Amino acid sequence: MTDNDIIEKLKYLRSQVDGIKNNNENQKGTESKIQELPKTSIVVVLYIVLPFIIYYSLLNAEPDFIMYEIQQENSYFMKKEISYLFLYLYTLVIYIILCLIIYYIAYLLE
Repeated sequence: MTDNDIIEKLKYLRSQVDGIKNNNENQKGTESKIQELPKTSIVVVLYIVLPFIIYYSLLNAEPDFIMYEIQQENSYFMKKEISYLFLYLYTLVIYIILCLIIYYIAYLLE
C-alpha cells in the first residue's frame, strides 16, 4: 500500500465515523420529541375528560352543598333535590383548580 492509499482509506473511515455521529445526533433529537408527545397528549386528554369526571362524580355523590330542600306536598317533611346551577358552578371551580395544578406539574416543573 502506498501513502495515498492509506490517506484515502483514512478519509473514507473518517467520513463514515462522521456519518455515524450525525446519525446519533439526529436520533437523539427525534427521541426527545417522541418523549414529549405522550406527556402533552395525556395533559390534553385530562383537560378534556376532567370536567366529565368531576360532573358525574358530584352528580352521583350528591353532596349537601349542591342540594336544596323542597317541602313535600301536604307534609312537614322536606326532600332534597340537586341544584344543577350549583352542580355546574362547583364543577367549573374544581375543574379550574385542577387544571392549574396539572399545568403547574406538567409544564412548570420540567
